[in-house]
Amino acid sequence: MILFHTIRPGLIFFLQIQCCLSSMTCFEDGIPLSKRANITIDDIAGPLSTWRLSWDSSLLLSHIFEILAAEKLGFVVDAETGPSSTDVLYMLAGCSQRAPDDVKADCILPRRFHFCFESWQGYSSYVQPLLEQLEERAPVNLGSVGYPGTSGLFVQGAALDAGLQDSGLSLEFYSNYDARWFHPEKYTPNVSDVNMSRLQTCDESVNSYYGYLGAEYLNRTGDWGGVKIENGTGTVLLKCWEEK
Repeated sequence: MILFHTIRPGLIFFLQIQCCLSSMTCFEDGIPLSKRANITIDDIAGPLSTWRLSWDSSLLLSHIFEILAAEKLGFVVDAETGPSSTDVLYMLAGCSQRAPDDVKADCILPRRFHFCFESWQGYSSYVQPLLEQLEERAPVNLGSVGYPGTSGLFVQGAALDAGLQDSGLSLEFYSNYDARWFHPEKYTPNVSDVNMSRLQTCDESVNSYYGYLGAEYLNRTGDWGGVKIENGTGTVLLKCWEEK
């Protein structure tokens, strides 16, 4: 995975960028703040604003863009940070909240944010229907940021080592979790070991941030026992064991 946050020097670079933003210009010929201009979107003049995402690689790319936009293009710039790619389309479209029930009625505010870098939701099933609902307010996908990334599950090293040393079972291979043939549970903690009071409920976490996953799960598995239908909206949500 080629991501800036996997490279230690990138953290030094991040600190250098912060210094540039907090004091003088980074470029010797950078346009000073007093000569920078606002932009006008939805009849409101304001800064060119970035919706940053809270991991290092997205923050780095956002900062670089903001410096270039300010010092080379001459815009006043601003930014806020969010925790999830799921929020991106809503924030750029001028919605007052994440995943409103009625997109057309809610997403009518002046658009404060104009760019976001390294969103990981580009191919999720909810994206295209949402763009169609947003109509002229729909953000435009400008393509790849230039480096690939992957996501997946992670098994801790102690569990991996125990499975291999005890029975030759590789916990990195999904088929080895078939309980008809193997016993991967020998190398993992029990649910009873987890302090459930420290966990959020499904509705507070996954259903709130990734509400589209329930429908995707149902479409791929046909498992009606693993989902629930939200009253009033008909939205398919994940149903978790003990709600967590």
